[in-house]
Amino acid sequence: MIVSKKEYLVKVNSLLAVGLVLGAVALTVRSQTAPPKPAALAAKIAIIFIGTFFQMVLMVAEDVRRVPMAQIEAAQTMGATRCEIIEKVIIPSAKPALLDTLRITMGWAWTYLVVAELVAANSGLGYSIVKAQRFLQTDKIFAGIILIGAIGLAMDQAFRLVHRLAFPYLHARG
Repeated sequence: MIVSKKEYLVKVNSLLAVGLVLGAVALTVRSQTAPPKPAALAAKIAIIFIGTFFQMVLMVAEDVRRVPMAQIEAAQTMGATRCEIIEKVIIPSAKPALLDTLRITMGWAWTYLVVAELVAANSGLGYSIVKAQRFLQTDKIFAGIILIGAIGLAMDQAFRLVHRLAFPYLHARG
């Protein structure tokens, strides 16, 4: 039964990350002047989902697997139920690693979003770069690349800040 609860935890955290990815897609699409076609949006989401979901599931499973067995056994010794073990031992112990997993996955998702825009889109930063490439507008190409890098860096730093604020005991010096 604990295994099925761990699988449940993996799925919940995976869906959380997918939600973050979809939010990033929505922000990118919303920032464009022309509304995207539903097929182009579906293609972007499919590329991001396929590129990130399965890797993230494996990483979340590994994060949960790294919870020390001694903690689980101690909770069992004190009479904790399976739900309590998951709620009070496994999730709190795995939270820092799960947030790191989301951070890494968001970087992948951002990369796949740009790839999706390069391949299957009629709007977005990747599409703008391809369009500028056709007309040899090197300045716009570099501006797009720098903007992609800046947004990726900002997202990564935001995740690092959230991690530092959520788990200050991991970052204490001394």
